[in-house]
Amino acid sequence: EGREEGREEGREEGREEGLSALRRGVLAVLAARGLAVSAEDEAQVLAERSVATLERWLASAAIAGTAHDALAR
Repeated sequence: EGREEGREEGREEGREEGLSALRRGVLAVLAARGLAVSAEDEAQVLAERSVATLERWLASAAIAGTAHDALAR
């Protein structure tokens, strides 16, 4: 039982680290491109829990004209 709990905790920690890295990546790409990120857009990125959404935003951040547009895709 303890071993399984440890595995589950490890999986959850890994998931959180992955989400955090994706969030930082989205914001970093937007910043590197010189796109202004509103407090609302930043809060949206930091609150997102879907890996698929964050990956989509990361790709969009590389080509979108504005931060808002990147997060609307």
